[in-house]
Amino acid sequence: MKRLALLAVLCSLASPARAADLLEEVDVRGLAENRIDLVITGDGYTAAQADQFREDVDTLLDGLFDQRPWGSYQDLFNVYRVVTESAESGADHPSQNDYRDTYFDAEFEYYGIDRLTYADEGRIVSVVSGLLPEVDQIILLINDPEYGGSGGLIAMASVHPDAVYIVVHELG
Repeated sequence: MKRLALLAVLCSLASPARAADLLEEVDVRGLAENRIDLVITGDGYTAAQADQFREDVDTLLDGLFDQRPWGSYQDLFNVYRVVTESAESGADHPSQNDYRDTYFDAEFEYYGIDRLTYADEGRIVSVVSGLLPEVDQIILLINDPEYGGSGGLIAMASVHPDAVYIVVHELG
């Protein structure tokens, strides 16, 4: 059993995927059993910004697989995206008293660290694994131009011009 599928069971109290959540194949190169199933989802993208999310994912993937050693392993990845709808665009910035109504509740300044992002990981895992149980790695792309990200179970990055480098760093 893949590790995120097991975690999804543990996160069963989190909100499940809604009918509006949409799983899309981006680049599927083989069976899940012998590929790394990578899912990119977004937060802070409104319904009207769904195409922008798709473009941001494509830009991120082009940049990611242009990096070493990622490009030499591209054939080992199956890549998907999950399109979600936030009520508002952006992410929370608590020190500025700026709060947005987003699907995964992404925020900057986690633990008081300006560039450290956080979102509802339980909900992210629940939604993504509900749509693709074999997921191995999730990336959350935050629709906010502020530089920021975080790693761990879910790699997070803002749509800053350096998003590719943030993701490479956070995936480690």
